[in-house]
This record gives sequence, C-alpha cells and structure tokens, in this order.
Amino acid sequence: MALRFFCPGCWMEFGEKADRCPHCGYALKEFQGLSYEQKLLMALHHPVRENRMMAIRILGDLTSQAAVPALGNLLEQEKDYYVIREIIGSLFKVGGTEAIQRIERLQGHPSEMVRKLSRAAMRGARSTGR
Repeated sequence: MALRFFCPGCWMEFGEKADRCPHCGYALKEFQGLSYEQKLLMALHHPVRENRMMAIRILGDLTSQAAVPALGNLLEQEKDYYVIREIIGSLFKVGGTEAIQRIERLQGHPSEMVRKLSRAAMRGARSTGR
C-alpha cells in the first residue's frame, strides 16, 4: 500500500513526498515550523473525517481558546452527527462564554439528536458554573 500525502494548505492528495504541494505550491517545510495547536487547527479541514474528529478532540483536551471560532464555523457547515458531537464535547471542555453560546445555538438545530446533545451540554454547563 502506497503512502498518501495531503497538503495542509489545500488538502489535495498526492502520491509522493515533495517540498511543495504539486497542486497549490504550499511550502511543506513551513508546516513543520507551526505550533502543535496551529497544525490541529489546520487539520479541522482534513478530508478524512476521522482525522478531523481527532483534531477536534485534541483541541478540546488542550482547552484551546483559539479553536472556539474555528469549531463554531465548522458547526455551521457540518452535517455529520458524530463530528457535531465531538465539536460539542470539545467546546464544553474549552468552556467560556463564546464556546457555551455556540453550544446553546444548537438548541435550534434541525436534528433532534443534536438538540438533545446541546441541552445536555447546557445542563452540564449550568451545573459546573461554566
């Protein structure tokens, strides 16, 4: 099985290691100089769902305030229940007014399952004083 490489700039796939992305020209060595948090924020747009979910979870574990706007934006476009569940969990872990407001907005989501998650997270936020 051949390795698959993804450009962190455009997320296009390419087949062999390179210094620059053959699609957008992103200097791949620049990626190495980014902080761990910056790399995780970029991974929120990874085409592989499981990689996005892992980045979401780790950003929550790190209580990354920088992730709140990015996770909120992701919530506005995400349709996958499991990804939304991961985002809610991470926003809850990060806490703070903006994160809790993002969760609260989901109480008007079209999916009953997402609304239930939002309500449960809001109950948790109230009980922990977030």
